Amino acid sequence: MNMMKIKKMSFTIVMAICLSVTIPVSTPLYSNVIEAEAAAAVKLNITKTSVYIGDTVKLKLSGTTKSIKWSSSNKSIAKVSTSGVVTGLKKGTVKITATVGTKKYISTIAVQKKTLTAEQIYEKCSKATVEIVAEVDGDKYNLGSGFFLDNGKVVTNLHVVAGAEKIQVTNYSGTTFDVQEILGYDKDIDLAVLKINSKNDYLIQNQEGVTAGESVYILGSPLGLTGSFADGMVSSPSRKIEGVDYIQVTAPMSPGNSGGPLINRYGEVMGINTWQFADGQNLNFSINIDEISGVNTDNPISVSGFHDITQSYRDSSDEDTAFSASDASVQQNQLTDFKKISDLFSGLNGNFYAAYILVPNEDGTNYNWILPQ
Repeated sequence: MNMMKIKKMSFTIVMAICLSVTIPVSTPLYSNVIEAEAAAAVKLNITKTSVYIGDTVKLKLSGTTKSIKWSSSNKSIAKVSTSGVVTGLKKGTVKITATVGTKKYISTIAVQKKTLTAEQIYEKCSKATVEIVAEVDGDKYNLGSGFFLDNGKVVTNLHVVAGAEKIQVTNYSGTTFDVQEILGYDKDIDLAVLKINSKNDYLIQNQEGVTAGESVYILGSPLGLTGSFADGMVSSPSRKIEGVDYIQVTAPMSPGNSGGPLINRYGEVMGINTWQFADGQNLNFSINIDEISGVNTDNPISVSGFHDITQSYRDSSDEDTAFSASDASVQQNQLTDFKKISDLFSGLNGNFYAAYILVPNEDGTNYNWILPQ
């Protein structure tokens, strides 16, 4: 009897111990542990990265089946789709946020410019470069270069088109357009902005500044050789001459390059090719693209009105001198670059402008090259 009581008491004690052990492991506490583990598992696949302008990166939020709302802190730098695909738009840094309920998960994205190869720069920028022919005196024609800075908006040097009775622009595909009007020009800066009826590729303006030693490229029609491409580097990022900011480069310029684009390694236009020193080597100069802001385009004028105003810019008391070169003549139907130095550039005596003047031979078959004094 005593033995049975002892066994019964032992069984009761064991049950009490078992109950005391299982009490803390209650069902509600176990559920909370699972929820905490699930919350900790929600995370972005990328919290910090970089992407080139125009490229994309895919963000994913794992560990949740709830609806995700994506947003960008600056949509002008990078945009994000409803599925988390981020597209770089311009240089800068943004925060991309994935919102789930009251929780936010953030990824920092640095958008960078992609350095292009020479081949890529030509492919991109040649489509935005044009050749310009300006009829200035019935039997005399200017041939220079230019580039699109927007749809139908062509930038070139004023000395390419000054005094023109008719101006034509030929694009990359060989289509020729008559210039409808002159949006604006500036005699002191030597820039003109022309308007044609065109939808086209155009160049993006450099926003990075200019650095000595950086690689540069030029496009244009030197000596009438359409679509010529050359490279060099910046010799000096800024040369101020008569209040105009020029970029000095080693990229070779020849008559016909006037008005064409100076391009950086990102395929952006950083200058307008204009002139070189005659006495020296690789001393070539482009007007800094920032100078374009000094051209007033609020009062466009017709080509005829432009001709009447700018015709006097071409007058000069200097005599032209012949440029002796055996191959420096072209067929009459091959209009090639020319220019007549005027008081417009009297302050830059000794400089050689990247343009020539063409005059027809007496027999009317060829044009002779004339180098302005």
